[in-house]
Amino acid sequence: MIEERARRWNASHDAIASGLAKVDGLRLPKRPQSEAYVQSSIQFMVSGLDDGAFAAFLESCKAKGVFIKWFGATEPVGFTSQSRSWGYLSDPHTPAHTARVLDRLCDIRLPLTLTTADCDQLVAIVAYEMARNHSSR
Repeated sequence: MIEERARRWNASHDAIASGLAKVDGLRLPKRPQSEAYVQSSIQFMVSGLDDGAFAAFLESCKAKGVFIKWFGATEPVGFTSQSRSWGYLSDPHTPAHTARVLDRLCDIRLPLTLTTADCDQLVAIVAYEMARNHSSR
């Protein structure tokens, strides 16, 4: 049962990662070939969008059913937060380099119910909205 879930998550992740890797303005983490993983979400960096276009990209994806979590958001959402939101730290300072990474780091949760068609549709929506919001700058 666990092995089947891991296989399904990884198949969805790999299909989506393959598609998103071709989208201008998106960069996915490089994973060592020898690394084993179970990927229930996908992370990527967005570049080439100013603040307004980036906000529009997130909103337009959401309007089409693709909920992208943003690690750089002022307020935490789920597991996406910056150290300034962590009440247990006495000095919630985010180092400058980390803040730059978080500024456009995104995450999409991957339900086990995704089909191949769902993965293709998710990639198509993200690609379309990246292109649309990039050209509207």
